[in-house]
Amino acid sequence: MAAPKGGFVPVGRYDGANSIGAPFRAYKADTSTTLAVGDPVIDGSTGSTKGVRVVAQAVGSEGSPSAAIIGVVVGIEPISSDLSLQHLAAASTGYVYVCPAAGHIFACYEDSVGSQLAVTDIARSVDIVVAGASSFNGKSGVLLDSSSAHNSAGYFKIVGLATESGNAVSTSTSAYGKWLVTVKTPQDPGTFTA
Repeated sequence: MAAPKGGFVPVGRYDGANSIGAPFRAYKADTSTTLAVGDPVIDGSTGSTKGVRVVAQAVGSEGSPSAAIIGVVVGIEPISSDLSLQHLAAASTGYVYVCPAAGHIFACYEDSVGSQLAVTDIARSVDIVVAGASSFNGKSGVLLDSSSAHNSAGYFKIVGLATESGNAVSTSTSAYGKWLVTVKTPQDPGTFTA
């Protein structure tokens, strides 16, 4: 079975609130990477000509985000020239809606490559592996890097196994557990990198 698509999905807040925080509008100016619903994003350090913050896909060497994660894409603003687009391709620019990382819990599948996450990995850090967006539904291909669960490095902290029907701890490389995570050190959307 192929790894599921979807990336990170906000499922709640760790302060117990029943809803996610209001997403903010941002602009994708980088034309070297695709941006899809479920992708974690970093601050692009500049504003767009439209007066909103610029974000970029959170990806660096070894699959780790290259800067503090500011949030997760939860929507793509339609582009009037092509209403069929469900993600922003590498050559495209456009507007996205971002759920702030601070205070939120996200669900994401693991990649089950090398090893699988276990309940003993709860409270440990984990990195991500970036894969292409689904051409069918435009969802992110980002997964948790199951072989990277460790105690200190990593941009996400494992909170627990997602409690949904059919989800279980993976026991093989053809099964994909869905885990709840938080961003360890999120960037506040009200601040900008230099």
